[in-house]
Amino acid sequence: MGKAWVQRAMRKGPALSDTANISSIQKSRKASSQHFTARLNAVLDRFVPERILGCVVLVTRFGETVYESARGYADIATARPVHCETLFRYASLTKLVLSTAFFAMMDRGQIGLDDPVAKILPDFRPRTTDGRYPPLTFRHLLSHSSGLSYGFLQGVDGPYRLAGVSDGMDQPGLTASENLRRLAGLPLFFEPGTAWQYSLGSDVVGAAMEVAALKSLDNIVRELIAEPLGLTSIRFYASESDQLATPYFNDRDGPRPMSDEQAVHYDAGDVLFTPRRCYDCLSYPSGGSGIVGTAKDFSKLLEVLRTGGHPILSETSAITLAADATGAIPTSALEPGWRFTLGGFALLIDPVADATYSSAGTWRWGGVYGNHWFVDPRKSLSVVVLTNTTPAGMTGPFAEAIREALYLGEFE
Repeated sequence: MGKAWVQRAMRKGPALSDTANISSIQKSRKASSQHFTARLNAVLDRFVPERILGCVVLVTRFGETVYESARGYADIATARPVHCETLFRYASLTKLVLSTAFFAMMDRGQIGLDDPVAKILPDFRPRTTDGRYPPLTFRHLLSHSSGLSYGFLQGVDGPYRLAGVSDGMDQPGLTASENLRRLAGLPLFFEPGTAWQYSLGSDVVGAAMEVAALKSLDNIVRELIAEPLGLTSIRFYASESDQLATPYFNDRDGPRPMSDEQAVHYDAGDVLFTPRRCYDCLSYPSGGSGIVGTAKDFSKLLEVLRTGGHPILSETSAITLAADATGAIPTSALEPGWRFTLGGFALLIDPVADATYSSAGTWRWGGVYGNHWFVDPRKSLSVVVLTNTTPAGMTGPFAEAIREALYLGEFE
């Protein structure tokens, strides 16, 4: 799938001058919205609060909000309800924000995709298993073809856990320089550019951006993305007065509140959570998992990227961010039919292989605190689902039911 197709998909579509046709389309859209509104409400009735304690679901089509619902509890102990403006921990939704800020810096000539990482971070030079220092670029890091990994993918006795490497959601007070020192001291899992592995690459990119811009990552995101778009909630550090949604995890008896140091089993190992980390300004700003914000602000960013990137990115950067960045690299760790981009999300290449409702070219990713989102450019559709319950809010029957409720024959 080339850039030309992506560029066409990001456009809003042909202009219609026939008033009758426009009226007919508007009526069809309204009827479609009414149908999926009922189905989405039924999904939330089914899952909230028994499996998902609290959530916000926001659906945008053709640039307009067609569904917005806040359900359940932000905190069950105090009976505090979720509101549309409730802040959630984004977890890996952060990667899209980080990548967008990287491309904004690239548009300004401050950093480049094919720049050697060691040019900006001279002390970050991980070796291969045979002791060599291979070429490592920001393209490798953003596409997750760098040879790095995540601790939660390795199990409790994995090298990252044994070396004390943070996945970006634990160890409050840990600095970026110390985490990168620990990470660089471990061998890469493969030669950069030869395989795909979800990783701490975005955290390394975030540290390099701070050096290149001579600013904190929090300030970079605020100046290049949040302020131009009016995203008042998006930030790396919260205060107690923000009243974030309390995080929960699923067990046999339903959602349970996370402890101060919580391990939740996922995939091959345990994800380590320290929910209070976002309140500690001494913790490094994790470019892969550290941002908090609202569903509405994340949806605004998705819409800007879907429609070409203005005013924060050049059109070329917006297209490159959303294109397949893995090419011939095997991506067996992803679901069939999906590839990975430089934007911190997966791209659907083959809907038949995935047996999905979504169109070719759909973007999709999630966050392990219990979030997921997708954009279907061909249908001018953006969907953001933020919950405070993991893993049920990120993947599985709830996420599948949301997609099914939206796609069942309603989008023409």
